[in-house]
Amino acid sequence: MSLVSVIIPTYNRAQFIVQTVESVLGQTYSPLEIIVVDNNSTDDTIERLQPYQKHIKLITEPQQGMGGAYARNAGIKQAHGEYIGFLDSDDLWYPQKIEKQMALFAQNPHIAWNYTDSELFDGYTGQVIYTQSKRHSLQEGDILRSLFVKNFIPSITPLIRRDVFQMVGVFFPLHKSTDWDMMLRIASLYPIQIVPEVLASFRQHSNNVTSETGGQKAIESIQIVIERAVTRNPELAPLKNQALANNYIANGLLLAKKGSRQQARRSFEQAIRLRPGYLSPYVYWLGALLPQSLIQKAAHWRRKAMQF
Repeated sequence: MSLVSVIIPTYNRAQFIVQTVESVLGQTYSPLEIIVVDNNSTDDTIERLQPYQKHIKLITEPQQGMGGAYARNAGIKQAHGEYIGFLDSDDLWYPQKIEKQMALFAQNPHIAWNYTDSELFDGYTGQVIYTQSKRHSLQEGDILRSLFVKNFIPSITPLIRRDVFQMVGVFFPLHKSTDWDMMLRIASLYPIQIVPEVLASFRQHSNNVTSETGGQKAIESIQIVIERAVTRNPELAPLKNQALANNYIANGLLLAKKGSRQQARRSFEQAIRLRPGYLSPYVYWLGALLPQSLIQKAAHWRRKAMQF
């Protein structure tokens, strides 16, 4: 059986790291190589990993705070697996994730990568907030155009054949969206397949990247990713405004949720300028005028609708 390398970047995730590692050790597929890359954590992350030292390869080095790009690259450099997967240190895999993805590779040996459905859950209550396939149309085959318009592949879901990185290179350092940049680079060269089951869960909590995303740094990173994609694939240029507008909308929704309503409206206004015929940013702009309590209620019912 093929060796699969699992790369887990981490920084100050002591309260989650054990559960994350256990979700990999609990996989029904073997052999696995588990590489944890720690960005000089100041909590007791390292101490909590000590009981697992026989099962993991631990790399400790500063990664300059660039969205995990350096950590993932350090992991790739140390990996020996024929296939590589990435799992953030506050997220989880279902036990059969790797087994089902490797079975799909066995059925389609010409495919270089595949991914699964996933879900976002509340890290405090454990309740599912939404399922990815309810929020986005998960696609197969040549997905470059659709992935450019809207990112629908969370980084914790793909398994990628190791030789792909020899073709596309390693992760580009950005504050945000380095994963989207990588997925676009792979999608420009390789078709993809999906295991249409929820096999990964990403956790929402007050200190994770999902909660922190929003604001100028996020937009600057998104703009870089889009420009890089268009430079590589000029045929994407007609979709540039659509891609930017979708990201401004997503950014505005996150800002509104955090209570930064003025910034949220500015983000929605940018989306309107890019795509004046697009209805949703007008609706969201008006919504951002509402009291915060009503915005939170609307977000709650929107999440509920995504679960069905």
